[in-house]
Amino acid sequence: MNDNQHISEQDLLNFRNNCLNQEELEQLLSHVSSCNYCSERLADIMSEEMLQAPKNLKDSILKATKRPDIQIAMKANETSKNMQLFFYSLKIGTAAVAALLLLFLSTNIPAENASSKQAIPLSQEMSMDDELDNSSASWTSVIRENLDDFSSNMMDFSNKIMKTEVTEHD
Repeated sequence: MNDNQHISEQDLLNFRNNCLNQEELEQLLSHVSSCNYCSERLADIMSEEMLQAPKNLKDSILKATKRPDIQIAMKANETSKNMQLFFYSLKIGTAAVAALLLLFLSTNIPAENASSKQAIPLSQEMSMDDELDNSSASWTSVIRENLDDFSSNMMDFSNKIMKTEVTEHD
């Protein structure tokens, strides 16, 4: 093989069968790296040796996935995921409703505050903004007091539970 010539079929077969000595192998690889025609021929020979998938592989895979037992298992898995999502959303919804109920039930606004606001004549010097500021201040103070009471009740309750558990284990 000369530098000006392409690789012969015999040299390609020798390369394929691993029958080239070190010097011939270096010359062949050197030429293939610089010649597109010979590199394509070498690639064609090498691709013939590659393993090919059986022709019916795709059909057998599709047929295996269409089996009723596999489809039933897939549907059961999907149903299980849907049920888990449903129960999770149900828990979150219940927690949100319970939190709102606790908030509304813990805010006991005294009735005299509501009736006294209606009894104030509009001719008083207090502006509407001042009235809103006072009402929001009273709301926030009532909510804060009720939440503090609720928090202390929960702390007492948890302390009682902890004390009973400690005495039971001793």
